This record gives sequence, C-alpha cells and structure tokens, in this order.
Amino acid sequence: MKRAFIIFSLALATVFTFLWAMVLLGELYQARHPLRFTPEGFPITSSEHPFFRHYYSIELPKHGRIHLLLASDMRGFVFDVFLAQIPPEKAPGPTSSAATQQWLNRNAERMAAAYSRHFGFEKGVVERHGQYLNNPMYFYGIDYYVAVPHLLLIFLCLFPALWLMIHRRSDKSNPPPNTALEPIPIKGIGTCSGPTAP
Repeated sequence: MKRAFIIFSLALATVFTFLWAMVLLGELYQARHPLRFTPEGFPITSSEHPFFRHYYSIELPKHGRIHLLLASDMRGFVFDVFLAQIPPEKAPGPTSSAATQQWLNRNAERMAAAYSRHFGFEKGVVERHGQYLNNPMYFYGIDYYVAVPHLLLIFLCLFPALWLMIHRRSDKSNPPPNTALEPIPIKGIGTCSGPTAP
C-alpha cells in the first residue's frame, strides 16, 4: 500500500513538473518570437510553430450549466468553475452603443473587484462574452477560478513520498530488538524458557 502511494505521488509530481516546464518553454518561445501586428492592429500569424504545447486544459462536462475547467498556464495550475448563462444574455444594443458599453463596464468592475493575488496564489472572476463578426454580443457565463503555483503542487506531491521513503529507510537501519525465547539456566532447577538476557 505504501509503495503504491509513493508511486502515485511521484507520478503526480512528474505531471505537474511537465506542465510547469511547458509553461516556461512557452514563455521563452514568446520572448524570442514576439507577436507582430499589422497597421490595423491585427496579429500576424507566423509559419513557425513550437514543437510543444505550453497550455493544457480540460473542461468537463461539455454541456450543462456547471463546468469544471482544469488548466495550466503562467498563473499556475488553475481550478475553474464555470456557471453558464442559459440562455445567453444578449447585449442591449450594438457594440459601440452607450448601453452596451455600460453593460460591459459593469462586468469589468466586478472582475476587477474580485481579482487578488497573494503569495503566488491568484483568484478572480472572468465574464465570458462572445461576438461573431458584426453580430450582437452575448454574455455566456462566469468563471470563478483559483490558480495554485506549480512549485507548491510539486512540493506537496513529493513531500509524502519522500517522508515515507525516509521512514522506511530508518526502519531498515534500526531493526526491532530480538525478543525470541531462549532457555536460561537456573541453578538447582535446570533450564526454563524466557527472553534472552542482555
């Protein structure tokens, strides 16, 4: 049982180490290949692609009102709960209208008030909006997330495994005393069985 727990802890630490390494490689790639933009402000897609993925995520379930999202990025390992707006809320007017801008500003103020970062931990609220070309904008739901640093998760996974390995080694180096019964001679009577004298 202890061996299985050690293997499981080491496997989790390996996964988080891999995700952290991919994030660092992604940041290094972005620093060496910065984004370029057209005069109109659109990004220029490059033909070069890195040999790795620096962002991994999984969202379950795909349908329903509540989704659980697990992701890895520069914030750390992100635990995200998405509450979908069903049906989506339509913007009160065109994107450039004053009513829509006020509608968006209300959401932006809420996101800014919910954001905080302490000791590497980050929590916040993200409003999901969507728009296709010139179609009306829609509000799809809210993400509540907490980001935990990769290094902390790696340490938490390695600590129990290292503790069990050190404890097992100390048990092997200090075997329990021998309490087997051996005959002890007694004057005038003969021998009797008892614990071995020191």
